[in-house]
Amino acid sequence: DYNMKGKTYRYFNGTPLFYFGYGLSYSTFNYGKAALVSKESNSARDFYYTGEKLKLTVPVTNASNIDGEEVVQVYIKNNADADGPIKSLRNFQRVKIAAGQTVNVDFTLDAQSFATFSDNTGHMEDLAGTYTIYYGKSADPKDLQTLTVVRK
Repeated sequence: DYNMKGKTYRYFNGTPLFYFGYGLSYSTFNYGKAALVSKESNSARDFYYTGEKLKLTVPVTNASNIDGEEVVQVYIKNNADADGPIKSLRNFQRVKIAAGQTVNVDFTLDAQSFATFSDNTGHMEDLAGTYTIYYGKSADPKDLQTLTVVRK
């Protein structure tokens, strides 16, 4: 049985004991509002064209008195794909942040980042539509912030 409904962080609707990406640290990290930029415009929140790369910049602050490392995670959901995953991990970076410092963590989101399985073709495709980008320290909804983009 290859059906993933109710299994893995991508399809599970319940509350797991530990969310994907959960970890402990001696440091405390705070996430600021991310900026999303495309070549077509300075703000890609409204739309951008399929095939175009986006730059996502996530400010992360070490709010503690001790240096630490954080794994910044980026998930994407195709809002029109009712049978698809709740969210899919599309990128992550481990960053070292000194105590009290803020670091901008940059991600490049390309066509593969937004690829969705198409029932019509049986392949992963870069489809037009509305997508939610989640970013944070784990798959736990309380640890994630969101941006919405419309791909034309």
